[in-house]
Amino acid sequence: LLFTVFLCCCCSSSSLCLSVLGIMAASEIAQSWPRSGVPPEADLVILSWNILAPCWADPVRYSHVPPQSLDWTARFEKIVDHIAKSSADIVCLQEVEFALFEDDVFPTMVSIGYAGHIQQDPKRNKDHPAGNATFWKEDKFKMDQELSRSRTLTTVLTDSSQRRLGVVNCHLEGDPMQATTRVKQLQTSLKQASPLHLQGLVIAGDLNCDLRSSASAAYLAFGHVPSGGILEWGREVPSSASEIPPHGFNLASAYPPDIPGDFTFTMRGNGLWLLDQLWHSPESLHLRGFRRIFDDNDNNNNNDNNHTN
Repeated sequence: LLFTVFLCCCCSSSSLCLSVLGIMAASEIAQSWPRSGVPPEADLVILSWNILAPCWADPVRYSHVPPQSLDWTARFEKIVDHIAKSSADIVCLQEVEFALFEDDVFPTMVSIGYAGHIQQDPKRNKDHPAGNATFWKEDKFKMDQELSRSRTLTTVLTDSSQRRLGVVNCHLEGDPMQATTRVKQLQTSLKQASPLHLQGLVIAGDLNCDLRSSASAAYLAFGHVPSGGILEWGREVPSSASEIPPHGFNLASAYPPDIPGDFTFTMRGNGLWLLDQLWHSPESLHLRGFRRIFDDNDNNNNNDNNHTN
């Protein structure tokens, strides 16, 4: 085994909507752990979080959130506090404003022991103000390589034993009708990762489609999109998705097929959808548990405030 892993996935458009899922690993169900502490046998902790860029924190869209909770300064302080307490070795953030990265996000993360990198895709539309940023514990990893695309950031991290871990930090296309585009975004990123001689691979982030029924989830799970019968947002996935070349990796979801009490979600209409996902290479990354972000009382008290993307 390369690493024994403890995974955390935070879905937070308002900095209020946080929770996680685990998977079956090595014939046993990954354990749910409280906010503090990690399983003693875990030697790698990964956290993924869409932190909601302040430029998109529209008080009308998020009218259910108190204005002071949308304020970036207050939110970022809470985000950093949560990261610091998470014991995360690797942190994948989505919706990090480029304008805030150098002067705000990066130096703050350095102050709590992280190094990091943000997407630098030369094809990025200048009107797109935010991207993905990946951070890692500076005393545990060094970045050997980075590959930026419009919707993903791949970092290759090496530890003291020169083991190479690929981390693909994603925020895929958000248009519900663009299932094929999301799969292409995954395919091109995984094609880049294929020749990198990795001992382990993690795909994490906001995939903007449901884990339980989508072309992207099928692509990651099966290596390709099967022809016919795949639904996404209630519509059959276009046949063009099945023509996308396979990715060639063996990947497992950090989410179980049946959903327990804690999960990441957003609400579209009257449904709950699992958009924030974590995938890993099970031969080298052995999942041991997932973190409960809410205590039971917190989850009950905040339930009415959590039903918005």
